Amino acid sequence: MREGKPRESFLGIRIVDGGRITYALDTGKLTSLKFPKFWFENTPQGKFMLNMAFSQSKYYVDALAENTKSGLKEKVRRGEFPCKAPIGYLNDYRTKKIIVDRKRAAVVKEAFELYATGAATLDRIHAFFAERGMVTSNGYAFIRGYVSNVLSNPFYYGHFRYNGEVHEGTYEPIITKALFDQVADVLNRRWRYSPLEKKSIPKPFLGLLHHRRNPERPHVLPLHEERPSGVLVQSALHSRGGAQHRNFKPDPTLRLARRVG
Repeated sequence: MREGKPRESFLGIRIVDGGRITYALDTGKLTSLKFPKFWFENTPQGKFMLNMAFSQSKYYVDALAENTKSGLKEKVRRGEFPCKAPIGYLNDYRTKKIIVDRKRAAVVKEAFELYATGAATLDRIHAFFAERGMVTSNGYAFIRGYVSNVLSNPFYYGHFRYNGEVHEGTYEPIITKALFDQVADVLNRRWRYSPLEKKSIPKPFLGLLHHRRNPERPHVLPLHEERPSGVLVQSALHSRGGAQHRNFKPDPTLRLARRVG
């Protein structure tokens, strides 16, 4: 470990761990704790020094996490993506920036242009990636859902998402904003619950009429159904343990005339 870093900092990551260790010392399950440069005996003074070390290590861990978050936020404000670059880009570990992968970027751009025409489907783009050798780092083909994420990722026209917000990046974009909007329109039209095609039918009388139940058997709902023979069949809908069961019983007093023509 580096000098200046508490050797027992791994024990202070969670405050509950310090309480468990102290409790183990109180109950006699632990007799002492020894580190390369520290040791704590099971005495009042030793447990006091141990809790002081826990407090210092907890402060170190919390301060390190806060500084890391601040550094990531500052990097985002500068327009630098703080995570792993998506397909078509590379993380340059020498300059700590994101650069364009010229080989894969051309394939990604061609996929956007192909899907924007409206003639290709996600399955076709999935097969297109496989034909061009676009695979994961383990050598497996991308799944269909990943293709949809690629086509809906604003990263490729110069913006990236981070913490639920979209930020403008300083890296080189692969496609234009106009091409991305065309692809987004095609995705919205083909979405199962597309807001452009979903029509809401008003139902002003929904919930106004209720069936009168038998007070002695509130779990039984009487129903009447017409059979193809013209006989009106009386049935009852029972609710037992979350399941619904139907009991059919022909009603001889109720007859319906068969439809003619």
